[in-house]
Amino acid sequence: PMMVKTAAIISLLLITACSAGTGNTLTNTWPDIRDGVVHIRVPAPPKNAAPVLKLSWQDAWISEAQTDHVYLLKPDGSLQTKLTLTEANTPGTASLPLNQTGDYQLHVAGASFRTISVSAPENIAMVFEPVKVHKSISLPAGGKLYFQAEAGEEPRFSGKYHGGVSAFALTPAHSPKKSARRLRLKDHEHHWQFDSLAVAPADQPTVWELSWEDDGKVSFWLDGTSNLFAMKREDLFTPDLENGQTLIRVSDEIAGPVPAIGAALPFTLPPRSSYPLIEKWQISAANHYTFSDALTDKPGMDLDFLQLYQNRFNITHNNLILAQTGRKPLIEDVEETRDFLIRYLRERHAQGLLENTYLAFADEPNLNYPGFAQFENQFARLAAAIKQHPDKLVNQTLIAAPQSSRFLNGPTRRGSEDRKGIHWAEELVRRHGQWIDAISWHEWMVRDLIDTGRYREAVLAADGLVNRHQSVFRQEPQLIIGQTNISSGKSLSPYEQETDFAALWWTSVVIQSSQPGKLDQLIWFKAADDPKYKKGLAIVSHKGFQEKPVSKAMEFINRNLGHLVLASENPHPEIDLLAMLSEDREYLVFLGVNKSRRRHTLTLTLPETVSDASVTLFEGSHVKLIPGNQKDTLMMEIAGEAIFAIRARRNAKTTDN
Repeated sequence: PMMVKTAAIISLLLITACSAGTGNTLTNTWPDIRDGVVHIRVPAPPKNAAPVLKLSWQDAWISEAQTDHVYLLKPDGSLQTKLTLTEANTPGTASLPLNQTGDYQLHVAGASFRTISVSAPENIAMVFEPVKVHKSISLPAGGKLYFQAEAGEEPRFSGKYHGGVSAFALTPAHSPKKSARRLRLKDHEHHWQFDSLAVAPADQPTVWELSWEDDGKVSFWLDGTSNLFAMKREDLFTPDLENGQTLIRVSDEIAGPVPAIGAALPFTLPPRSSYPLIEKWQISAANHYTFSDALTDKPGMDLDFLQLYQNRFNITHNNLILAQTGRKPLIEDVEETRDFLIRYLRERHAQGLLENTYLAFADEPNLNYPGFAQFENQFARLAAAIKQHPDKLVNQTLIAAPQSSRFLNGPTRRGSEDRKGIHWAEELVRRHGQWIDAISWHEWMVRDLIDTGRYREAVLAADGLVNRHQSVFRQEPQLIIGQTNISSGKSLSPYEQETDFAALWWTSVVIQSSQPGKLDQLIWFKAADDPKYKKGLAIVSHKGFQEKPVSKAMEFINRNLGHLVLASENPHPEIDLLAMLSEDREYLVFLGVNKSRRRHTLTLTLPETVSDASVTLFEGSHVKLIPGNQKDTLMMEIAGEAIFAIRARRNAKTTDN
């Protein structure tokens, strides 16, 4: 196709062209990156012109329905450039000047639906830090890469087959080829499975040469040593992380309420051994399914766990998805479903259950239905039957729509350009807004910590949709992210789900989603692992439970949330902070996370003077308050990858907006 041919020509020109103003040939090129970080070491730039980083990108899969992001961070971690890649500018190119001495970072945020090629002048060293397990790059046939293991380290090299490269060979750069070690990549059943081999430890730093068979998509990475690869041996380096400086300005403007934070709970009574854990999370919201076929056969089977969720766990916000056993998403018989819902809703409301529950008629219809018309027809018939029913126990039911797979982007399937969540939601609002009490969606595939701002963008876009159509609603609808996780379905990585990464990610997502003050519910999917979906907060069985780091983060977050969100300005991509008022409005409350490995000095300028400031740390984090004379300013030193909360008494008694 012409698009692919054009992109190939662009990539070739980039590789052979000269950097504007420098005279250096662009011989250093990382091709076709899908997910990872390129570290770029810039020596003292020449006085007359700075070196230039050249980027090109092209479609990899369904990019016409997806927006991708690329971030260039300066040596201190501050943002130099954020590229937003859309259908309109793909294929495309960009030139980014490197004006400072030090180690830049170029983040290709995953999951990327484009391939990004990165080229620099020959005097600029670059090393690539690939994502683990998920596909990170497409490699050309016949190439070589290099990595270094330090003395005494016990590295492990791993790879995962993604349909392209099928095997790797590792050879000590100073040894004959006969000493090469081979790793063949198997086609595993589950995404989280991969192949690995131990790299022989050495008593001195050792450079290894990496070669491969076939070409195309692959993931490969290192454990036990720096996960860094170079195109040339002489380019290998360990990035220096300069200390970051972050200034966040907090205003006295109230943006709105803090959302209810929760988890997806099972359509069954949880094992009693899990009760203390669920109570420790202090969740106030839940998502769960209602299986109409099971409830038709056994009408009261959900009473015990609905009462448990409401009365013991104090869950005050719910979003409920209608489905059939096995989470079958399609409604097959509308009349039968209507009769079930009217009977079910009347009975549950009469029992004092599901009072603040938003009902969705289908699970991710933009992913699962043949098209919008079929879903819209079913939605209209069911919504009208409920809202126009004479019994108040039925007609006061809250309806959420469309519970789509993703919001600003399309679901991960072909034809996705016609299935964007926001488009289905807006069309449904135009036609049936009088029946809709909440705009709801599931958010997947935002895998990189630097890219969690997508959550804020989605909430703001949903709020904009509501504002555009105020006249059609009976009352302003709530916004609900009914399910979310680092990845979708079974495309999971244990390096994310089972580690502190998930704790950092979830804290960041809570902060970004809450900042607009427009969200009603934010739900982690799921509360506990099951055999197919190992993405729970914890592993739970009748014998007990095993907490993951994200489980402990859930407890920390809910214990340290305030009540109302204060507007704030934060330009730094590595630090997230949510400014809040406590429920009694006596305290300023902050939830924060340093997503990077670098240390940061954080300065908060406050709208009023405070006293008695204290810091609470997530386990393992290190934060130190710096004493100062300015009582309307807080300063602190934050270690890398730290989660923290701050509480300070308000001195000025002002009238809150």
